[in-house]
Amino acid sequence: MNHSELVPLFNIRVYALIVKNNHVLIAEEQHGDFFLRKFPGGGLQFGEGILQALHREIKEELDADVDSASLLCVTEDFVVSFLNNKQQVIGVHYLVNLKQDYSNEFLNNNRVELENGYIYFKWVLLDSINPEDFTSPVDKSAFDKLKKYLLERG
Repeated sequence: MNHSELVPLFNIRVYALIVKNNHVLIAEEQHGDFFLRKFPGGGLQFGEGILQALHREIKEELDADVDSASLLCVTEDFVVSFLNNKQQVIGVHYLVNLKQDYSNEFLNNNRVELENGYIYFKWVLLDSINPEDFTSPVDKSAFDKLKKYLLERG
């Protein structure tokens, strides 16, 4: 049996929490009839490390390079994938600084067409979004932790 025939029990996802000027960068994706609000990032590919995946995903999605990444949180609860109910999702969220200054990017329409939908990146004022606005429980939890981290930091 080769690796492509294996069905993983765990779906490891890595995400970038990019904060600038009291805003956080989020992604809104439409795949067919399915809408998803999340942080930039995605799944690990076989043979890839978590930080490698983070760098790859940010390059693919934002055409940007990661300058620094510090671990904010890892999913602590059991979360079933809403795409495959036989998989457990583990989210790894990093606070990320980009090499490029993206503070003025994504202020206008920034829609990228996908095979069966689109992805749209935008800056959202931290005080105007709630954990419940995210689709996945892993992002909801990470957003809570981000808000607590920022409050503690002042």
